Amino acid sequence: MSTLEERNKKFYTEKGLASMKQRMKSFVELYNGNGEKFGKVHMMFGFGNFMIKDHAECKSRIIELAELTGTQVSGTIEEEKMTDGTINKKERLEVI
Repeated sequence: MSTLEERNKKFYTEKGLASMKQRMKSFVELYNGNGEKFGKVHMMFGFGNFMIKDHAECKSRIIELAELTGTQVSGTIEEEKMTDGTINKKERLEVI
């Protein structure tokens, strides 16, 4: 058993660990959205109210939960060419 598995078994129940993984997935969905939900108070069942101000804060929470749960998260850059010729780059995260 790895050190991460030992720590998680010691400090978290299976339901607690599953809840943290689900919370991370919810943050990934928020991160991958268009950003209109940042800076607003939201309710997350089992965790109460939360507010994330921007993409950077959301990503840091995702990374923190991924490290705690031992979950892999990967990122890809999507490029969208705009009508004015500029290229809009957006990072998308995915839980592996």
